[in-house]
Amino acid sequence: MNSMGGLLSTAPVGAVIAAILYIATYLAFLRLLKYPRNWRLPSASTVVTTAALAVATVAFVSVSPEDTDIELMIFLTGFIIVLFGIIASPAIDFQPGNRLVVEFFAN
Repeated sequence: MNSMGGLLSTAPVGAVIAAILYIATYLAFLRLLKYPRNWRLPSASTVVTTAALAVATVAFVSVSPEDTDIELMIFLTGFIIVLFGIIASPAIDFQPGNRLVVEFFAN
């Protein structure tokens, strides 16, 4: 148990790493949501970073040295999609008015 693999396999350390990965994914996702509100498309690097963090979160939680828990992987993927869909729905549904009208009122 002196190896890095032994340390990562302990429950408290694994739970902390999973929580950090989830929080990082959540914060990257929130950063991604600022773009629709500002009439801009998100950059490719922002989208790739958010997707990579989500994949890393799912992989870390559902893959162990013994085997891969497919049911947990499917559940966690669905959970993240539903949760982030609920969080993103106001930003996705946000349909700004005509840009000229909005700029006129902003001035």
